[in-house]
Amino acid sequence: MKLNYFGYSIENETNHKKHLMDIRPFLNAFCSYGNTGYKNTFSHNGEQIFLLKSSKNLYLFLMKARGQVFDL
Repeated sequence: MKLNYFGYSIENETNHKKHLMDIRPFLNAFCSYGNTGYKNTFSHNGEQIFLLKSSKNLYLFLMKARGQVFDL
């Protein structure tokens, strides 16, 4: 999947105004976080998922297929 944006719209519950949020700082912080044990705990539909930074503004969301074993 190629992602061509880094923003999410967040809506204020009281006034219903939407604010565009740049999520690159969050992605950078997560990728730089040194605790791989914690980062390896995420899953979706029973499959492990990983977020890796490939280049300045390119992030990869990877999912481990069932039965595969690998070390990051």
